[in-house]
Amino acid sequence: MNEFYKLVDIMKKLRAPNGCPWDREQTIESLKPYLLEETYENLEAMDIGGEELKGELGELLLNIIFQSLIKEEEGEFTIDDVAKKVSEKLIRRHPHIFAGIKVEGTKDVIRNWDEIKKKEKEHRGRKFVLDGIPKIYPPLAKTYKLQVKVAKVGFD
Repeated sequence: MNEFYKLVDIMKKLRAPNGCPWDREQTIESLKPYLLEETYENLEAMDIGGEELKGELGELLLNIIFQSLIKEEEGEFTIDDVAKKVSEKLIRRHPHIFAGIKVEGTKDVIRNWDEIKKKEKEHRGRKFVLDGIPKIYPPLAKTYKLQVKVAKVGFD
């Protein structure tokens, strides 16, 4: 974790008043294209592995830290809050590991995951199977996600 917080400190220096003008000008909105670009580069690097993947994972991590730091500056949340939220979600959605719930295999895990997800605050307002698909998805990705969701309720 030393290297992680070293990266956080580097980003704080870059965003400081005497830091890098480009980094200081960035906003959540201006980082969107970089996140998308880095995501696609990461997907390609997953097929290559090794140093290529390590570098691209670092770029994604940088984007997450960058966004979190901007939100910290705005007083909304910190990178620690981000880590805490995902840790809580992983523990909550894995009761077969953290709460003694028995499962027979992957199908039980997925069924539990979906049921737990429905009860979470972020998902409670969803009334329809297709709710929650990001509007910003590219058309083919959206079509695939739609198919996956409807297949879960028997429409294939």
